[in-house]
Amino acid sequence: LIKEKKQHAAIFSTTQQDQVITDILRIQSDGPKSVRVYNKNQLIRLGKNDAIRCIASIEEMFDVINAAHQKIGQGREKKTFREAQNKWANVTQKVCHLFLTYCEECHKKRVRSFQKA
Repeated sequence: LIKEKKQHAAIFSTTQQDQVITDILRIQSDGPKSVRVYNKNQLIRLGKNDAIRCIASIEEMFDVINAAHQKIGQGREKKTFREAQNKWANVTQKVCHLFLTYCEECHKKRVRSFQKA
């Protein structure tokens, strides 16, 4: 899943994220040495209306999606995705779908709605 992602949806490990931060801090003090830092490995991206959206590491991804899912009251995939995308640039709908596949609360809701019908 992670290896399939393009540049706009990169998911880094915490180690990779720390390395990019170190590179950016070094570049800020020394001047640019590589285009890759500015294009491929950005940790913050500007969204619509210059809203700042962060890049979540793979270790943070569960918590990011879970927080968005809880904030909208256990909403469905598209709502969870949109909520997560407000703050996080690299959350994809596919990752949200995977999260919701294993959400116990959503499965309990689904079973209750089938029993009522």
